[in-house]
Amino acid sequence: MKVHLYFNSTIAGHLNLDALMPDITKRFPNSKVSIDNPYFGLKEITIKDPVKNLKLVKLNKNIECNIDLSLSLSVFQTLGYSYLDISFDIDKELFNQALECNEGFVNIFIGKGQVDIDGESKDASSILLPVFTSIFGQEILSYHENFEDDISQITSKIRAYKNKNHIDPLLAGLTLSSAMNLSPAYYSMIEDFDNELGVMSRWKNISNLENLVYEDKSANIRICKNKKALKAFEAFTFRNHFNDAIMDKFLGGTKEWLSSLNKYVANIRENVSEDNSNPYYWKELKRKIEVLDLNFLEFNTYVTRMADLDPGFRWALDLNDDYREKIAVNNRNRKKNLFRYLNEVRTGINNLSTPGHTHDEMFLQQETEKVNERILMLSFIAMSVPAIGALLSPGIASTVKIGAAIGVLLLPTTYLITRKIVKRAKVNKNKKIEFKRLVEKYEEQLKEVELHIKSIDESDDMPEDFKKQLLDVSRNYELEVKNKIKDLNKQL
Repeated sequence: MKVHLYFNSTIAGHLNLDALMPDITKRFPNSKVSIDNPYFGLKEITIKDPVKNLKLVKLNKNIECNIDLSLSLSVFQTLGYSYLDISFDIDKELFNQALECNEGFVNIFIGKGQVDIDGESKDASSILLPVFTSIFGQEILSYHENFEDDISQITSKIRAYKNKNHIDPLLAGLTLSSAMNLSPAYYSMIEDFDNELGVMSRWKNISNLENLVYEDKSANIRICKNKKALKAFEAFTFRNHFNDAIMDKFLGGTKEWLSSLNKYVANIRENVSEDNSNPYYWKELKRKIEVLDLNFLEFNTYVTRMADLDPGFRWALDLNDDYREKIAVNNRNRKKNLFRYLNEVRTGINNLSTPGHTHDEMFLQQETEKVNERILMLSFIAMSVPAIGALLSPGIASTVKIGAAIGVLLLPTTYLITRKIVKRAKVNKNKKIEFKRLVEKYEEQLKEVELHIKSIDESDDMPEDFKKQLLDVSRNYELEVKNKIKDLNKQL
């Protein structure tokens, strides 16, 4: 028998596989790397044996073994979906021991499994994060850029991110991040062509044919009994996992949008209730909401285009009608729920923009003041004409003429310079107020990150290798937030 454990990851963006291919080849120099489209016409990069000389030495703290592991990693364009297949041979006795744990193969492997890499023993979970992050480079995991404090950088930063990582990013609000999600896929799969397991009561036949494909819903295991059906069954299982991961990422991204919009509510409410007349604040708010609207348009159109939940049915499997209908209904419900959330985001952005519209009168008043200043300047000039005529009269002393001329020139000049100084001081003051608000926001984020680091550090259930990886990522993010606070304080 052979067991297949599947893990998948997604990122916030669309991957350019052709541009990424040379980098992948360099990052996996000892692996066979190819580009093809075997599943449903989906273009993919396949990496055979991204980790070599890997053995499973413990499946559970009470189940020791010595089994060679084979890994195959596939990378797709949509949301950079990555699919890791960990396969190994297993005998019936060891299989039954694992089933008796009542935790499922994936949970046993992640939580309590031990592997041997070139003679070094490690937690099985510790191999997952390095494999997936190596697709893009280790630094992408901690990449996080928020443009709320300087929205003018957004275009250049997106361009640089795209050129470096070959990802067309999907922003959540004003945040640019890889937002990598890594999780076990829902099903494991067993190849049992010699019928070693028989057909137990826990296995449900999901085909109209006998002795072909079965499913154990309680343990999230699928079993293939016929070698001729294996390719079709693998493709069907892949499509189920692909659909689940893509829809989870889309729904999670939409909820991130709602969360990012919610962060603006308290601040806008405070400024509206206190009748804040700070023109810099309202001008910047209006600009941010316009960029938010464009970012969401990009996100929404991508979701609408890519949320095509092909169920992946294969004629060779001859799946029964009840099973097909169950999958179809589930897909329809997931899409319906996703688009409901998207409508909520659209409504939220419209509601956020309302207070800004009410302050357009303030900007209209500023333009009126500019016109009034020009009229006043023309009035000075008109008043100066008779004075200039009088100064040209021969009966007035030269010193008086010079003094009067200087007075005529100084009057409008002094007025304009004074107005400019007052305006500049007001703008600088308003900027400082806004920067203080941003510092307070980042200080709150810093507290949350510190609590998150503390919770990871104090966790006793997490494998040590995996805990170290999470702590490194969290501490990098903590450092970025501290640097943002430091930069903003310099501008105060």
